[in-house]
Amino acid sequence: MDDADLRAWPGRRVAAMAACLVVTGFCAAVLVSFGPVHPFSLAEHFRLQLLLGGVAVAALAGALALGAGWLDARWFDAAMFALLVDACVIVPDLASARREAAAGAAAAPVRVLFVNVHTSSQDFAAVRRLITGEQADIVGLVETDARWLRELAPALEAYPARIEAPRSDNFGMALYARDPLTGAAEHLAATVPAILAETSVGGARVALALLHPLPPVSAAVEETQLRHFDAVAARVRGAAAPFVILGDLNAAPWSRAFARLRGATGACDTRAGFGAQTSFPAGSWLLRIPIDHVLVACSIGVRDRRIGPDVGSDHLPVIADLLVPR
Repeated sequence: MDDADLRAWPGRRVAAMAACLVVTGFCAAVLVSFGPVHPFSLAEHFRLQLLLGGVAVAALAGALALGAGWLDARWFDAAMFALLVDACVIVPDLASARREAAAGAAAAPVRVLFVNVHTSSQDFAAVRRLITGEQADIVGLVETDARWLRELAPALEAYPARIEAPRSDNFGMALYARDPLTGAAEHLAATVPAILAETSVGGARVALALLHPLPPVSAAVEETQLRHFDAVAARVRGAAAPFVILGDLNAAPWSRAFARLRGATGACDTRAGFGAQTSFPAGSWLLRIPIDHVLVACSIGVRDRRIGPDVGSDHLPVIADLLVPR
């Protein structure tokens, strides 16, 4: 079938219309992701998916415009423009360099493990194996109820210092350390707790904040999440030691909520130099986004940062190897 036959093919109008709808939908999704009003603001958490989808949409539009003549080239231009707009937001994040420890500074190696265990999960053994196998210095857990704390007790015997705040809903949490741990669970501008504490590892003091804010399922809850971040940031800024913020933040790195927390604390993202590090939902690689985080004071170096194995939760664990100045 030559080009003239393609143009005369009765189905070409249907194909062109379908392709135009796909391009229009993609461009609208990118535009909506910049909307500061809920629920449009939810789209910004899925910029990685928009980037991958945009490549496919632009390729389709280009093939139809240049190859078969089914689609006006202006639709390809629109798809490319939307793709580049989204790329301008996400590519700098994905291409950022790893943070090294300050040259010549004495630093203590500190391994941090964070897991959202998922309250309704029954896979206690997998989480116990993860905790035992990683041998982290600091362990943060969220979605822990009394049952979870009881089932994980054998793996947590190596952590005599602990602050536990179990709840029957999805917002219980617990923080563990090998060395003395001072602090408490507090409610900071939110109905859900945050644990603020301090410990010492290898002679290096570390201020800790374990967070699990409400997911931004409505405009009111989204505003509560921001107030929670602001209140936590005010406390972290006053810490006498380099800080580590860990938790399920229910915010992707390119979201405004995440940017607000980083800006208010001056934190650096341990993901830098290690790629997307997507963690939720564990069961779908296509929809997975990075909302489980370890943020640190920028004086802290990062040797390694990785996503752990599936432990039966809807989130994947995060393990970060840090270098904390003494």
